[in-house]
This record gives sequence, C-alpha cells and structure tokens, in this order.
Amino acid sequence: MHGPPATVRAGALFAILLMAIGCGDETFILRLNPELGATYEVTTSIDTTAVQTVAGQESTTTQTMRTVHEMRFETAADGDSLDGVTTFVSTSVEMSSTVGDETIDSAAMDDVSATLNAVFAALAGKSFTTTVAADGRVTRVSGLDDIADIVVAAMDLSEEMKLMARESLRQTLSDASMKGTMSNMFIAHPAAEIAVGESWKSGVAISGIAAATTYTLAAVDDGIATITATGDFRPDPGYTPGDGLPTLVYDELTGSQTGRYRLDVGTGMLLHAATTSDMTGAARIDTSGLPPEIAAQLGPVLTSSASTVTVDVFKRD
Repeated sequence: MHGPPATVRAGALFAILLMAIGCGDETFILRLNPELGATYEVTTSIDTTAVQTVAGQESTTTQTMRTVHEMRFETAADGDSLDGVTTFVSTSVEMSSTVGDETIDSAAMDDVSATLNAVFAALAGKSFTTTVAADGRVTRVSGLDDIADIVVAAMDLSEEMKLMARESLRQTLSDASMKGTMSNMFIAHPAAEIAVGESWKSGVAISGIAAATTYTLAAVDDGIATITATGDFRPDPGYTPGDGLPTLVYDELTGSQTGRYRLDVGTGMLLHAATTSDMTGAARIDTSGLPPEIAAQLGPVLTSSASTVTVDVFKRD
C-alpha cells in the first residue's frame, strides 16, 4: 500500500495545526455567582458637574458623593436571581452651586449641613434588598420606603418640613433612582460564551434616560477579566413619571460614556470600575396635576453634565 502523496500529507498536517491553534482560543462564561452569605464591601464615588438654565437663569452645581455599602447575597424567590441584602455603612456629600455671581457651598450653610448629617446618620445601618439577575442586571430594589420614613422621623424638623423632606427623599431613595445607583456596582454579562477580543451589547432605561452600551472583553489574566465599554444616551420614549413629584422629562438628549472594568471571572463580581460620561439636553419639569398654564410658564430646562464614577468591591474575610 502506498502512502499519501507528500502534498496531501502536508495539507493534513497543516489542518491539524490549525485545529490545535483554534482550540487555544479559550472562551469564558460570565455569570453572577458571588459567595452566598459572604459580606462584600462596595465603595462608590460619583463626581458630577451639572449646568442648568431655567427661565434664563444659569446655575452650575458641583457634587461629590461617596457611599459605602455592605452586601450579602442569597438566592431569590424565583430560584434564578440573587437578592443582595444591602446595608448603608456611610454616606458623604460635598456640594457647591453657583448662580450668577453668587457661590453657595453646602458646608458653609449650617442648616443644610445639619440636615445632611442627620440624614446620613439615620441611613447608617439601614438595609434594603437589591435583586440582581444572573446576567448582572439589577431588576428590582425594595425596602426603601421604610428607610425614608425612618430617616424623616429622626430629623429635628417641624411636621410641615418633615412632609417636604419625605417627598424629597422619595426622589433620592426611589426605586428608579436607587436602581440606577445599584447598577453601577454590576456589569451586564454576555448571553453566551465569549473570547478575548469579542464584544456584546446591553441596553437599560432608568429615570427617562436610555443607555446603550457595547462591552469588549479586552483580556483575562489569572481569573481577572479586563472589560472596556463605550455607550451613548438618549431619551427613553416609554418613560412616564407618574409619581406626582416634580420630575425632569427629557425631550432632547445626547451623551456618551466610556468605561474600564476589572471583573472576577469566577464570581462575576466587579473588583473595580471607572466610567466617565457626559450628557446635554433639553427637558421639561413634569408634575402630575400641575395646571397647564403654570407648566407653560416654567419653560424648557437646558441641562448639561459630566460625571466620573468609580466603584471598588472587596470580599471581607
């Protein structure tokens, strides 16, 4: 029996080499799989500069908010998602506003500082639940209404002022607002296995703003994934305020975002995230039940903002 011609043997060898090289392209399944019952400490810092023009009056607000949470995960009732019992550890805010030639610093305003300190002290140790799907999407937050009531009750204010504070906290601690805040602590995972260099897309709509993001798995070293992201913002056409509180509804909005993340492949938990974003748009103030003639007098709100968000997560021993 004669052996195959040399050209055939060479071709077969080349095919085997190609198969061997292809088998070296490792793929990864990214899913949220934290250690149940373990305590994860999450530190979030948000630096924002926002410029708004209302009725021809321009104001600039610069704010730095730093929040530390503890999270412990357990299996949710649906058997697929996770409930993260989320506890406020500490919160701090530095803020200044400039209207015309006048600058107002919250630290220099005794009443404002005292109120903020009372709110932050009352928040410490309070817990709510963050429900997260296996693909890293925050689907629900709950328990915030009870926290708002406790915080207001702890404030040394008149009953009238407590009512106003309660309405304000309903915005800050609303499901939509906190869903956005808690989403900073996770990343949307791809639906299928993915290799280094491949990308996937994710979309989310929060508080009237729709964000579309493209993630790319840039590298995986020693079980740590480096992920980059680019995205854009636009108005959410399906958004309806419907809570009776003054709310900005965007008629026009453009913006972009870039980010870089470090992720534990084994647990799907973020280790570090750093994102920057900018938005420019025109909005209107929406209040359910507001007479049309008054709403017309408010006019459009021109707004622009730039933000930097950093998140650091570590599991306690």
